[in-house]
Amino acid sequence: MSISSVIMLGLPVLYVTGSLRKSTGAAGIGGACFVLYFIIGILLSLIPPLSVSGGFSVCLSGAFMCIAPFVYLLVLKDLTFRFYLSAMITVLVSVTASFLDITYTISVLSVGLIFAVSVIAVLFMKRKAPLYAPVLIGIYSVSADIMALLTETVRSVTVFDVADIVCLCFVICLAVSYLLSRPWHKMPLAQT
Repeated sequence: MSISSVIMLGLPVLYVTGSLRKSTGAAGIGGACFVLYFIIGILLSLIPPLSVSGGFSVCLSGAFMCIAPFVYLLVLKDLTFRFYLSAMITVLVSVTASFLDITYTISVLSVGLIFAVSVIAVLFMKRKAPLYAPVLIGIYSVSADIMALLTETVRSVTVFDVADIVCLCFVICLAVSYLLSRPWHKMPLAQT
């Protein structure tokens, strides 16, 4: 069982039991959308990547997890200049990481990706970072795949094969979003 499966099964259960209601409320995510997002994601992860052509395939679970928040944000009309700026920075990070991956063998590049996109989402979107982080991961994935095809480092590519990274980035951004919504100035100081 992968880390994305554990997260996609665990988060809806935690929400239904009441543990994540304050966190999702702080991020501005509706409860039904939150639960359905992960249930549909786990169901789509059971389907293997679909081959579109000889060297091109699409991971349905990752595509849904990256595109569904974008559609949600379109419906809410919440795509601001900050989003477009963060998307451009994400593309620059993707191109840089692609060149680093070609030049050097870096085994912790995916960990750096999770951290970089989480930081970009939190810096630009503050409490709404969990909504925007999966979209930014999708942008990163597509631009990295385009770079891999342009530099001819791979012959075949699976687009949106990022379900693990989306889930981890979502959890990080959800935790930070909850912490940002807390009134730190009203919290009592620790007794010593």
